[in-house]
Amino acid sequence: MNHLALTTGSEVADWIMVIAGNAFGAVMAYRAVLYFFREDWGKLVTCVFAGVFVVGFVFFPDQAQSLLGEVWGKVSETSAAPAPERVGQS
Repeated sequence: MNHLALTTGSEVADWIMVIAGNAFGAVMAYRAVLYFFREDWGKLVTCVFAGVFVVGFVFFPDQAQSLLGEVWGKVSETSAAPAPERVGQS
């Protein structure tokens, strides 16, 4: 017997992030191949750097948030607050 329970939605959010990350990766790979065959090296390098940046946010959101908090703390000369704990993960 299945019982319905209240959830925080973190599993759904994680699932959506993985789907979005994979879709983004497919689009970026397609564009990178086009730039490679056109020999447009500047756009290819920019595409790769953008892909690395976005992959960091999609697959490592907590680490990206803490990194940006540290950078902001250096820029604004304040101490950055630690990243909040995600519910349902240890």
